[in-house]
Amino acid sequence: VSDVAGALVEPTAVAAYGVDRGNVRPGDTILITGAGPIGALAALYAENLGARVYVSELNPNRQKMMNDLGVATLLDPTKDDVIAAMKDATGGIGVDAVIECSGNERALQTAIKAVRSGGYVVQTGLHTKPASIEPMELAEREITYTGTWCYPVTDWPRIIDLIGRRGLAVEKVVSSTINMDDIVTKGFEELVSPTGTETKVLVRGH
Repeated sequence: VSDVAGALVEPTAVAAYGVDRGNVRPGDTILITGAGPIGALAALYAENLGARVYVSELNPNRQKMMNDLGVATLLDPTKDDVIAAMKDATGGIGVDAVIECSGNERALQTAIKAVRSGGYVVQTGLHTKPASIEPMELAEREITYTGTWCYPVTDWPRIIDLIGRRGLAVEKVVSSTINMDDIVTKGFEELVSPTGTETKVLVRGH
């Protein structure tokens, strides 16, 4: 495992845990909302499992990264009707699982509408503000709605094996590698800026 890949074991474990909590199996159709580092890694992992993956993302830089990865069909929620697209892709049924990685209330609402009856909605993204959802819909359609917090540490050897021996190309989500002295201007400021071009930044130690 390269140094870059090694630095990505932890976020890959976060992403994989979310997909696993969605009970994703080979042949399943899934939607990932949000293509930040965790969403992109979740797409890589789910595609590696044999799932058919769709990703909803509005940021042009993240859209480009997803297109470059080539593991998912990309949707732009500012232009595409994501719920209708998922119904069309599944013969009107809905996707087997939605992994919500954006922390956005509207994306969470989309997730519940896009998933099939009896399907899984996994909240991997952190929603720091209260979000409004329809609990009755969860009940009527028997949707399993679950959250995740990080990952089981015991899963790390499996993730390392996926990266090292089974070729999970996690390095492709890295947009830049910077020096420690640049961590504010080229790291944090770029990542929090709505117009920033970075998706995942690694920092070199001195």
